[in-house]
Amino acid sequence: MVALAGCHSTPDGVPRERLLDQLLSTVCTAASNCCNAAALEIDNQRCHDDVVTKMGLPIQDPQLEYDAVEAQSCLDSMTASIESCQVIDYSPCLAAFHGPNLPPGAPCSSSLDCAKGPWGQAVCTRSQVCVQPQRGAVGQPCAYSCTDGPNGAECLSLFTQTDPPEQIACHSWDQVTCVSAGDGSPTCQPLAAQDCRPKGDDACPGGYCDVTTGQCRPASPAGGPCTSSECGSAGYCTQGVCQPTKPVNGLCVDSVECQSKRCIQGLCAAFSKVAAEMCFDRTPQN
Repeated sequence: MVALAGCHSTPDGVPRERLLDQLLSTVCTAASNCCNAAALEIDNQRCHDDVVTKMGLPIQDPQLEYDAVEAQSCLDSMTASIESCQVIDYSPCLAAFHGPNLPPGAPCSSSLDCAKGPWGQAVCTRSQVCVQPQRGAVGQPCAYSCTDGPNGAECLSLFTQTDPPEQIACHSWDQVTCVSAGDGSPTCQPLAAQDCRPKGDDACPGGYCDVTTGQCRPASPAGGPCTSSECGSAGYCTQGVCQPTKPVNGLCVDSVECQSKRCIQGLCAAFSKVAAEMCFDRTPQN
């Protein structure tokens, strides 16, 4: 196991050359605590790779200005957020980097180099050119699904290996998302049409994901009828009836019975989203 040194807040902030090491220490130490709570072991290589993938490029990009004090704030906020063991959010750290606001068509190293368009999005394409994707409407060809928020849009591209043929984004404020069709030609579709199967029941708050259609459906309540997954994330199906999931230390036979989805030696064990991402387990599950 790799030993990670702790970090301490300083009034002058974090020097740029030390930020990656400090991030590795902050993220992986906090994630290790989440693993310990779930009786798991931290996967140091996975944690290292996650930090480097998310933050290595802006740290090394010479076109980006760096705010050392903002970087210290990022480390402090990340420590607090990871303690919940629910999410590892790097967005506060990206606020420590300020790009030259290059116009569309200018060469770039990362999207942070590019000036955001009127819809809060800028992209450095795989061919390293700044673009400002247009806002899409239902039925239009698209490349990006964007979740809008007070600080702009967070966008994911459906094209991971090549530049998209259309620089169009589907925004959540417009209640649309970019959905890939069977022929590989994605279009903007209503959010309700989004396939829930990649995320499962997590994509359907208060409901369940119908694995046959990929659509969210209302969950059957405790005591209601079921055949498989109709009980949603708050329940499980046994002998045709939905039962409420059990808390940590509840008696269990199968992991599906537990709120944590983790049954170890007949008891529901602690688990979390961070543990699922950063930990590994040698203990057989029921």
